[in-house]
Amino acid sequence: MPLSQAAPGIVGPFADLDVPWLLRMRAESRRNHPFLIWAPFEGPVRSWSYGEFHERVGTLSAGRRQGRSSRSA
Repeated sequence: MPLSQAAPGIVGPFADLDVPWLLRMRAESRRNHPFLIWAPFEGPVRSWSYGEFHERVGTLSAGRRQGRSSRSA
C-alpha cells in the first residue's frame, strides 16, 4: 500500500484540520489583525484582515462577486 493512502477506518491526527478550518479559526480569534498586505511597486497599498479575507473567500467559493448577493444570468 502506498504511504499516501491510509487504511480504511484509520483517522489521522490531522483529520478535519484543513485550510478552510484554519482560516475560519483565525478569522474567529484574530478577526481584525492583518492577514495579507499587498504593497505593489506602483499603486496603493492594500491590506486584508483575517475576518475580511475569510468573508471574501466564502463569497468567492459560493460563486458570487463582492457586493452581489447572487449570480445574474
